[in-house]
Amino acid sequence: MSTFYFASDPYFNPQLCLPSKDATKAAQIETVLAEVRFPVERSDALKAALAEELALGLEKTPSRPSAFPMFNTMATGAHFPSGAEQGNFLAIDIGGTNLRVMVLRLTKDEATGKTEQKIEVDFYEAPDEVRKSNSERVSEKKQKLF
Repeated sequence: MSTFYFASDPYFNPQLCLPSKDATKAAQIETVLAEVRFPVERSDALKAALAEELALGLEKTPSRPSAFPMFNTMATGAHFPSGAEQGNFLAIDIGGTNLRVMVLRLTKDEATGKTEQKIEVDFYEAPDEVRKSNSERVSEKKQKLF
C-alpha cells in the first residue's frame, strides 16, 4: 500500500501534544491516550478495509453492497487528475445536515519543483426548513444557492 499522500500535512495529520510537568497529570493523560491508541498493523488493516469499501462503493455492479455506496463524480476520462494540476479547485458537498465547501489551492514551488497544497474548508449548517423538507424544497434551495 502506498504512503498516505498528506502524511506531512498538519491539517490531515495533526500531532497531539499535551506536555505536562506534573507527573500525576502526565500519567492520567497517558492512561486516557492508551485507550485510543492502536498499533500500526491495525491502522494498516483499517486503511485496507476502507480502501476496499470505497472501491466497492464506486463499482457499477458490486459483488456485494458496500458500506459506502457512492455516486460517481462528473469527471470524464479526459479530465482525470494527472498530478500536474495547478490552480484553485472548489468542492461542494451538500449533505442532509451540512453544506461543506472546500477550496484546494495547488501551486508549484519553482525552487523545488514540488506542488504545494493549501486547503480551506468551511462548514455551514443546513436550516431546519431544509433538513425537514421534501426533496423538491431542498432542490429549490440548491437552485437559489447556485
